[in-house]
Amino acid sequence: VLFRSEAAQSRLSPHLYLAVSDEELAPVEARLSPLEAEVEGTPDSVATFSVQLVRREGYEQDISLTLRSASPIKDHPPIVLAPDVSETRFTIHPAELGLRPGRHAFQLHAVVSGPYQRPGAEAANDTKYAVFSETAYVHVLEATAVSAETAPASE
Repeated sequence: VLFRSEAAQSRLSPHLYLAVSDEELAPVEARLSPLEAEVEGTPDSVATFSVQLVRREGYEQDISLTLRSASPIKDHPPIVLAPDVSETRFTIHPAELGLRPGRHAFQLHAVVSGPYQRPGAEAANDTKYAVFSETAYVHVLEATAVSAETAPASE
C-alpha cells in the first residue's frame, strides 16, 4: 500500500455554477448592478447597488434578501420585498460592516418559499428554493489623509 505524505491543498472558487432545467425554473431571479464599486475607506463612505427581482408567473410571495459575503463582516439587516415590488437599492457601509481595505465579494441570497404554480402546472405546490444574485465587488481603498501642506490654500 502506497500512502501520500503531501499536504492537501484546498481551493476556493469565487463562482459556483448551477444548471436548472426549463421545467424547474426558480420562481425568482435576483440581479445586482453595478457589479463593481470603489469606495474610500472613510467612515462615511457607501457603496450602493440596484437590486432587480424578476418573478416568474405564478409566484406572488414576499421575498427576504440577505447580504452574503466571504469576508468576515457584521450582520447586515435583510430587505423584505412585497409581491408588488421588483426593485430596490442595497447600501453597503464598509466602516459599519468592519471591511478593511481590499476587494470584497458580495451576493444577495434569498430563500424563496410558499405556493408556486409552475408554468403548465394544474395547481400551485409548496416550494422552497435558494436564490443567489451574481457576485458584486466592493473595493475599499485606503483612506487618504489631507495634510495642511497638500490642502488647497484658502484666500
